Amino acid sequence: MHPGNYFGDTVAVDDLLTAGLAAGSAPVGRAQGTYMTGSMSRPVFVVAVTLMLAAGPYNGSTLVVAGRDDTSQPVRELAVVGGTGALRRAAGHVLWSTARVESSVHAVLQLDVHASVPAPSKTAAAELLVSSA
Repeated sequence: MHPGNYFGDTVAVDDLLTAGLAAGSAPVGRAQGTYMTGSMSRPVFVVAVTLMLAAGPYNGSTLVVAGRDDTSQPVRELAVVGGTGALRRAAGHVLWSTARVESSVHAVLQLDVHASVPAPSKTAAAELLVSSA
């Protein structure tokens, strides 16, 4: 564990999402959520973050990501547990890796998202409307 990190420490994030790893990459949204130190002996975080997309075909949609981030591993797998807008009910996983560490409190992550979204069902939508009336 890094000095100054204690079990249960929680950090809120509102980080820029970009199309690539370069400093000048186009912004595509924000990563907003929390990281909590989840191990008393290893550099492990419990992550709950919403990826809010603000560009491209998924503009205005979100993906919700949750899981265990063991930063001692080169690649970590976190779950896509939902989404909104065009990504409603998304499911899948994110391969999460550290591209570079810029300081003791700032790293650039690469997110490789593998998710699927079920096709909308007109029958299910009609049933929902009937049951809510």
